[in-house]
Amino acid sequence: MDQPAPVLVSMGERGLRSDPGLAFAAWRALRVQAETAPDLLCEAETGLGRSWLMIGQAQIALRYARSVLGRRPSDTGALALHVRALIRAGTFTDALRVAEAAKVRVGLGNADMRAAHAAALYRNRRLVEAEESYRVVLQQQPRNIEALVRLGTGLLPVASAPASDELQHAACLQRKGHFGKAQTRMIAHLDAHPSHSTALRMLGELLLTIDRSRVPLVRDAFYDRLWTDLLRNRLGSERRLPRGMRKFFPAFGQLDRARQRMVVWSALPFAGWLRRVAKNGGRHDLMHECERTTDASERAWLRGRRTFDGRVWDDVRGIGGLCAATGVEALDDAHTGGFQTLVHELAHQVHLYALPRVKRDRITVLYRRAKRDGLCLDYYAASNEAEYFAQGVEAFFSYVKVAGQPVTHGHTHFELRRRDPELFALIGELAEVDPLASGGASLTARLFEAALQTARVADARALLRRLPAEQRTKARKRALGRATNQFRAL
Repeated sequence: MDQPAPVLVSMGERGLRSDPGLAFAAWRALRVQAETAPDLLCEAETGLGRSWLMIGQAQIALRYARSVLGRRPSDTGALALHVRALIRAGTFTDALRVAEAAKVRVGLGNADMRAAHAAALYRNRRLVEAEESYRVVLQQQPRNIEALVRLGTGLLPVASAPASDELQHAACLQRKGHFGKAQTRMIAHLDAHPSHSTALRMLGELLLTIDRSRVPLVRDAFYDRLWTDLLRNRLGSERRLPRGMRKFFPAFGQLDRARQRMVVWSALPFAGWLRRVAKNGGRHDLMHECERTTDASERAWLRGRRTFDGRVWDDVRGIGGLCAATGVEALDDAHTGGFQTLVHELAHQVHLYALPRVKRDRITVLYRRAKRDGLCLDYYAASNEAEYFAQGVEAFFSYVKVAGQPVTHGHTHFELRRRDPELFALIGELAEVDPLASGGASLTARLFEAALQTARVADARALLRRLPAEQRTKARKRALGRATNQFRAL
C-alpha cells in the first residue's frame, strides 16, 4: 500500500471503525515506512495493537502496547491501548490500576486516554466517577460513541427524559436513511438538554449505524441475503410470526419489514416455549426509540432502581421478566451482524417462565460447572445463571458477527460449541428449529468466507469442516483468494 504516512493513518483510523482488513493493511504499511522513518514506529505498532484488539486478540494487543511503552513510556495511545486490552482480557482491576497510573504520569488531557480511564472505572463499578469522566470525554469529543451510549443507557442519575417531537422526528429521519438531518436534530436537542439520556443514546446509536454501514459485509448486503436465505428458504417464513405470537408482540404490526423479519427470526426457535409464557400472561414490548423501559405500567416499579451491575433501569434497552421489552433499534443492530438483544431477552422469558423444573435445574448445574471451570462466554455470562443461559442462546443463533464488538456482544454459534459444548447441546435440544443444521453447502461456504473476512479463524475452520470433501478445497481456495493478505497469516 504505497501511500503517504498521513493517508495511511487516516485509513487505519477509518478501518478501526468498520473494517479490520483495511486497518491491518494501513497500519502494516505504516510499519514498513517506519523502517526508514523511525518516528512512525510507535504510531504504527499502536495501530496494529488496536487492530488486533478489534478482532478480540487482547494478548497480542497487550504485547504491542508494552512494546511501545518500553520505548516511549508516556505514549498516550499505547497507554490507552494497554488499558483497553486489559479490559478485554477481563482483568478489570489491573486495567484500573494502569489507568490510574497513566492519569498520574501523563494526565487525562487526551480524549482517548480519558475514555479508556472512564471505561476502567465503569467496569470496576465506580459509576459516579465514570459518569463524570465520560461527560468530560464529550466535551473533548462531542461525537464519542462510547461516551454517548454509556451515558444514555443507564449511567446517568435518574432524571426525566420526555420524548419530544424533535427526537421522534429524528428517529423517523434515521429510519429513512437521512442520517445527516437526523444527526442535526439530535444535536440541537442536546444543545438545549445536554443530560437528556434518550437523546444521548440516540445520537450514539446513529453514529454507530453510520460506522456499521461502512462494514464490508453490510455494505455488500451480505446480511440482507443471509436473513432472506435463513427465513424464507430454510424456515419458510420471512415476516409471519409463529401461530399465537401476534398478541405476545403487541407492536409487531407497527414495525417495518426489516424489523419484522428480525422479530420472526428471534421468535421461531422457541415458539412453543413462548406460547407457554403468553399463557402465563407474558408479552414482549418492542419499545420505540424514544420510549423508556419504565414507561409501561408493568415496569413502572423499576423507576429509579438499578440493575445488578449498577445501571438505571429507566434507560436500559433490554429487560427480561414476564412483561419483557427490547428497544426497536436493537433489531437494526442484530440485522447488521450485531448483538441480538431480542434473542437474549426472549431466552430469559423462556428460562424463567416456560421451562420445566428439570431443565432449569440442568441450567443451574451447567452454570456452576462453567463458572468453576472458566467456561462462561464472558464476565456477564458468569454473573448469574440467567445471564449464562441468555448469553449462550444469543451466541447459538449468531452465525457471523461484525468485528469490533464489545466482549459481551461478539460471540457466535461456533465459539459456544468450542467453549461450552454441554450448554450448546442443551440449547440445541430446547430449540424447535436450527437453520444451520438444515443449511446446505452454499450457506456454509458463504458463512466460511464471512468468518474469514471478519478474522474469526476458528469459526472459519469449523465451517470448512462442515463442507463435503469435494467442495472443501474449492471453497477454501475461493475464500482465500478474496481474503486480504493479512488474514491469510492469522
